[in-house]
Amino acid sequence: MLHANNRSVNVSRVELVSALKAGRDRHAIDYATAAQDYEDAAVKFLSDALKRAKKGDLSDIHFKLPKPENHTGDYDEIIAMMEHSVDETISLDSTSFRAYFLGEWDWKRGFDLAMTSLGGYLGKH
Repeated sequence: MLHANNRSVNVSRVELVSALKAGRDRHAIDYATAAQDYEDAAVKFLSDALKRAKKGDLSDIHFKLPKPENHTGDYDEIIAMMEHSVDETISLDSTSFRAYFLGEWDWKRGFDLAMTSLGGYLGKH
């Protein structure tokens, strides 16, 4: 993927707030799904571990799936900053642009990995 390092762009504050709110809504839905999957995976794991333990098999009883993190606060902070800004045009560097408009936050790859791991464990993917 080609990234425009050290570049900036001026964007409409109104469009930025709209993009951030849409991204926040998507993340909130993804987080709710991931949190439920994590709970379901924990229950499944403990149920399976209990069945094995009752049979005397105590091997490999370690819950190793990543716990998803809620990042709606990251969106809330930027949205609040933009809603309170008096500027109608906002200058974003390439990292901020990728996060705010493209959803490519620093934490996104780890979050997606957690969702994939949980879904795979539960047989959803």
